[in-house]
Parts: sequence; structure tokens; C-alpha cells
Amino acid sequence: MDDKSSKQSDQYYDEALAYISNHLTEFFAHYAVANNLTLTQVNQRVSKWDLAQWQVCIDELETDDWLPEAKKKAKAIGIIAGISVQSMMTAIVGMAVINMVNKRINLISDRATIDRKDEMDRMGKLIGNKGIDAKKADKAIIKAASKEKAKEPDNQPKNSSNSSNKPQQTGDGNSDEEKPKPAKKTSEEPKEVDRPTVSNRLWIDGDQMMNDLENMLLDMLKGNMSLEDLRDSLREHVNPDQFDPSKSMADRLRQQNYIIDRLIRSESARMKDRTNDYYYKKNGIKYVNFVCEPNACKKCLSISAGGPYLLDEAPKITDDTHPNCRCGKVPAMDINDYLSVDINSGKVSDLVSNSPVENVKGLTKHDIDSYIEMLNKPLSEANKYPFNDNYRQNMIDFAKKHGYDRSPAKMTRDEFDRIPNEAKIYRGTNRDEQLINGELEYSIQGSSLNGRGIYFSDSLSDVQNKYLDGDNRLVNAALRSDTVLVDKTDFQKAVMDRVHDFYPELFMNPANGTLLFDAVAIGSGVDGWYNSKGNKVVIVNRGKLVIAR
Repeated sequence: MDDKSSKQSDQYYDEALAYISNHLTEFFAHYAVANNLTLTQVNQRVSKWDLAQWQVCIDELETDDWLPEAKKKAKAIGIIAGISVQSMMTAIVGMAVINMVNKRINLISDRATIDRKDEMDRMGKLIGNKGIDAKKADKAIIKAASKEKAKEPDNQPKNSSNSSNKPQQTGDGNSDEEKPKPAKKTSEEPKEVDRPTVSNRLWIDGDQMMNDLENMLLDMLKGNMSLEDLRDSLREHVNPDQFDPSKSMADRLRQQNYIIDRLIRSESARMKDRTNDYYYKKNGIKYVNFVCEPNACKKCLSISAGGPYLLDEAPKITDDTHPNCRCGKVPAMDINDYLSVDINSGKVSDLVSNSPVENVKGLTKHDIDSYIEMLNKPLSEANKYPFNDNYRQNMIDFAKKHGYDRSPAKMTRDEFDRIPNEAKIYRGTNRDEQLINGELEYSIQGSSLNGRGIYFSDSLSDVQNKYLDGDNRLVNAALRSDTVLVDKTDFQKAVMDRVHDFYPELFMNPANGTLLFDAVAIGSGVDGWYNSKGNKVVIVNRGKLVIAR
């Protein structure tokens, strides 16, 4: 479809070029002296011959589908054309531009209509038309496509003859080094406003083009224009090295082709994107992923990596991407498509691994000595109060050293509800904000607010019955799928067996045994342990938690 539209636009360019060439050549043949035409020769009142030629120019144009703006501009040019021969020659150039711009505006509008209807038909077959009124949908989509971010940068190129002397192949956009705009936090997003219409943009560019072409013609007349000068200026330069819109009328006229191609693709993408958004919303789809086209730019790749997005907050094409963008949005259907982290969706016990238990058997004497040395740091009354401040601080420092103090990821309640019940874990506490956003806490006192690590249960009823009294609130959570849990009994036995391999006579009281167990677990990359008998999940690596807010 893009190629077809581009070829149609090129045809309008060829027609405009031929129109100017044919009619200006007639004037040259009539007024030139010694194969030269000067400003003096055309700076005279129009004759009957001129008026007849003007009528031929007008009759050649098909004006039935002209827009009001085209008719308005043509009327003004018609008045100017009667001033002098020079004015009539420049008016011929102006009429060619008006006719070309009018056709291109209609081309873009027709293409947008076709794309909208085709996309509505495709989406209806793909996800359903239930509850969708076609006429209302059509109006709503057109309205949505007519809006853009209030602070959207002007993506239109500079079209004047001073802007660039070579055509720019835009490809998939010139914005691949830009950073994506934030798609979330709607309160910080700019409001949407009515977009300047495509027709307004093209008429403005057409007016500038008309002015540039008229100036080129006048410059040639001032320098005694020959027929070869005229033909050379109206000869298209295919070679980019020869392309010069500041001197060639054909090249200046061609310059709008690149703008048109970009507008066609951009408006098509915008229309399809707003159509998709409408159908997604009507079908109850709340989350979408941003999918990049092949060879996408860095900006779009970055946007894609930031998904999934709430539909209402998702990036809009082309407002948040760039002109020519061919990326898109698709529904996020799986629970892990709704989050920036991969959540465990099976039983909590499925995360229990025997590998850390086997790895303990490979600890060296030096490893054991290092752990014991850490445990022998001065701890006031450590045996009596293993959860005191000194111990807690030592374990916090040790956990932070291994990166276990990252804040939990967050998910919405709707996201949490989609997780299978067997993958959910719960906790009752009045310090939920500290758990989520505060400093890492640690204690081995089982009944403490902090717990030995962070206590959770996979039994909602247990938590509701035991821990939701007073100011305690329920914390709903899940674990990332890469969480490493161990069976508490198996791992602790493996640790003590390895210690006794080097120190057979060493006796460690329960408190110090627990300390060593915790330290080796953290040092071995264990994120927590699971006790199936008590429905307990103890998490020492807070970054493996995903909390429902």
C-alpha cells in the first residue's frame, strides 16, 4: 500500500512538472528574442494571447475535487495573473503547485480512510465486534487520531530551498538517538490537543514552495533566460549529488515528495494505532506490549523494553515514537507480560532446589573458617539474645554485601489476582511500607515484626488467623521465577555435616548454628528457605519479592 501511494504521489509530481514545462515553454516561444527571455520582455501588460493561454491552463486542470482552500488560493492567483506577463508566468507555476498539493491531500485522506476501515475489519475478525457500533467507532477513531500530545516536537522538516540541498531517505525515522518519553504516570503526561491538520501543513509547505519556484523563475529572467536554462531547471536530478532545490525548480518541486511519503506512512500508522487502541479498550484489554518492526530504531527498542504498558498509558504512534514508525502494540495476554519481572506462576515449593545443598559439600576449610570468623565478631550476649542489634546489623551488612537489599518489585492488585493461588504468599505486618521501601531488616526472632529474614506463608488462612490482629495489615506477594529456595532441614544438615568434616568435635549451640546456616545460605546465593510443615517461606533476598499494591 505504501508503494502504491508513493507511486501515485510521484505521478502528481510528474504532472505538475509537465504542466509548468509545457505552458512556460509556450510563453518563451511567444516572447523570446534571439533565444533569450528577459525580465523586461515579460514586464508588460497581458494581451489577448496571454488571456487565451491562461484559459487553456485553467481548462487543463480538473477542479471538481478541489478543496475550499485550493479554490481560494486559485482565485487569488487568478487576480494576480492579470497584472503582467511575468505575473501570469509565475501564476502558472502557482496553479501547478496548488493542483499537486490538493491531489496529495486527498491522497493522504483517502489512504487514511482505507487504512482505518481495513484495520477495523481486521480487528473485528481478530478480537471481535461485540458491542461495537461501526459508525460510533469510526467517529471515535477519527477523533483520537486528530489528537496529539500538546508538547509534541515539530517533526516536519524544513522545506525551504535553504534547508537541504539533497533529498533525505527517511527510512524508519530520523529519531533513533532520542530517548523515549515516559509512558506511565499519566498525571505528568501533557494533555492532548487538536492536531494541525495534514492539509494545513501541506498548504503551508505549498505556499513556501510556490514562493521559492517563483523566485527561481524571476532569477532566471533577470539573467536572460534561454530555453535550455528553463529546460535544465525543470529537469529532475536523480543523482543525489546533483540534487539542488535552491537552484532547480524540478528538485524543489520534488522535495515535497519526501514529506508526502513520510506523511502517508505516519498518518497510516497513526490511524491503525488509534483503531487498535479503540478495539482493545472495547474488548476489555488493559495491558499491551510495544512490538518493534524489523530493524527498529533505538528509540522504539527502548520503548519496547519498557513494557508492558497499561493501555491508557501506552506509547502512541507517532506521538511518542517518530515519523514513519511502523511499530505497533499487541495485547499482553500472560501474567508475566503484565510485569517488568518474570513472576513464578507455579507452586512455591517448585522453587526449592537441591543444588545449593550439593554445593555445600564443596565448601573448603577456608570457607568454613571465614563464616565462623564472621560469626565470632563481638556480639553482646549473642547466645541469649541472637536477635539483638549487633547481630542484626552484622547480618544486614552481610546481606547488603551480596546485593540482597534491593527493594521488591511492585504489581497492581489486578495483576496479583491473575496469579495462580498456589504461587501467592502472604504476610501480616504493620510495617509494610518499610518492607517495600525502607531499609533492609533482619532478625532470627521468629515472633518479631521483622522475622528471621522476611517471613511469609503460602497459606492465606494461616496469616488471617494468626497475624492480622491489631495494626497488622495483609501484604500480598509473589516470588520471581528465578528465586532459589532450599529446604530448611536439608540445607541446615548439609551445613553442619560439612563443618564436622573439618571440626568433628565442634559443638555449635542452636543460636550459632542458626547464624552459620543463614550466613552460608546468603553466601551461597540462596534467596530463602521453605518449610512445608509450617507453610513458611523465609526470604532473605528482598529483591526476589514482588508486592501487590
